[in-house]
Amino acid sequence: SSSGLTLDLDDDNDGMTDEYEMANELDPLLDDAAGDLDDDGYTNLEEFEAGTAANNANDKPRKSSVILKILPLILSAE
Repeated sequence: SSSGLTLDLDDDNDGMTDEYEMANELDPLLDDAAGDLDDDGYTNLEEFEAGTAANNANDKPRKSSVILKILPLILSAE
């Protein structure tokens, strides 16, 4: 059915589980992965992947994860 939640764990297919979206005041039926609900500079999807709360600006991904992503690029440039 097109209304309501189904047995699918991610009804809107935005990469975040419905359970996480409901717990973090996001809409499980709307692709809001690119949004930044708490305006902390991290997308809702980045918060989900890091295990932080998308609705709490004080709970944000650790900066070290960004370093780990760019470090190989820096090292390969040498």
